[in-house]
Amino acid sequence: MDNIMLKGPYKFEGENSIFEEISDIVNGIYLWCIRINDNAFRVYYVGEAVDIRKRMRSHLKNRLAGKYTGHDLDSLKDNVRILKHRADEGMVPRFSHIDRKEFNQEFSDNLHLFYSPLPISGDKNADKSLRCRYETGLVTHIENQGQNILTVGHLRFSKDEKTKVTISTTNSNIEHISNQEISI
Repeated sequence: MDNIMLKGPYKFEGENSIFEEISDIVNGIYLWCIRINDNAFRVYYVGEAVDIRKRMRSHLKNRLAGKYTGHDLDSLKDNVRILKHRADEGMVPRFSHIDRKEFNQEFSDNLHLFYSPLPISGDKNADKSLRCRYETGLVTHIENQGQNILTVGHLRFSKDEKTKVTISTTNSNIEHISNQEISI
C-alpha cells in the first residue's frame, strides 16, 4: 500500500503562500479546504494538475474575477452549502447587498491549500490517469463520509483494479482524509 503526504496548509496570497512554497513544476493533486477549528480543515474542492503552481495562479485569477461559484463560509464549516455567488453572474439576488469583489477576495483569503506531488512516468496519459484516480478517490471517499464537496471537472477511475492508499498530512487534520485509507 502506498502512502502520500499532503503538504499544507498554504494560502493563495500573503504569508505562507503556495507560490512561495512551490517554485518548480509539481505534478499532483491539491485540495481547497475551509478551517473548521484551530487545527482541523474540511475539504471544499479537490483538483489535479500537471503543474500545481500554474493551476493555482489560474484558480486565483478566476476566483478574484468572479468566474467561480462561492458559498457561505460559515455554513461550509457546518457542512452546509449555501450559494452566495454564481460564476460569471455575480451575487445571488438575496445576497446582492454584498460586494462581489469583496466576497471573492474574502473567499480566497479563507481557503487553505494542501497538495501532494505524484510520480511522473513520462507517459502523459498515464500521468493524467493517476492524477484523476487520486482526485476521484479522494472526492468519492469524502462524499461517502457524508460531506458536501464541490465536485467539478471530470472525475474518473481507471478501469484497473483499485489500489489502497493511506493519506497523511503534516501537523494538520483534514476531516475524513488525514491518516485514512482510500481507494484509488
